[in-house]
Amino acid sequence: PPPISLGGPPPPPPADPAPCGRPGVECGEDPMHGLPKKRFGNIPAEEGMRRSARLRANVDLMGRQVHALRDALGLARVLNRSLILPHFDCVCDRSELTEIVPSCIYPGAPHALRVPFKCSTHFVLDIHKLQMIQEP
Repeated sequence: PPPISLGGPPPPPPADPAPCGRPGVECGEDPMHGLPKKRFGNIPAEEGMRRSARLRANVDLMGRQVHALRDALGLARVLNRSLILPHFDCVCDRSELTEIVPSCIYPGAPHALRVPFKCSTHFVLDIHKLQMIQEP
């Protein structure tokens, strides 16, 4: 069967919640976090969320996109159609490095990278697990 397309463009991603270049504030940082200067090494997830406005915006955006994808997958399955995966929007680079908090930009990323940006499907989904889903 032909692929299914959910009509209409997706809602636009949010603007950068914490742009770079603000005096006295690290790129991506929420100036109202109330935490001491970031220490080197691992930080708890709660601290990262408080420290980075971009990280909070990205978690919210990913949640909305995954819910929309869930609905599209269900619709495609009910209609026995193939779903063409959409492009995803991201506010944060995907990395295990704690150095990306609060900026949410990987240290080796191009200087021209602007937030928000189109990101790879693997930022949002575990494609290998999706491929293992089989008919009941």
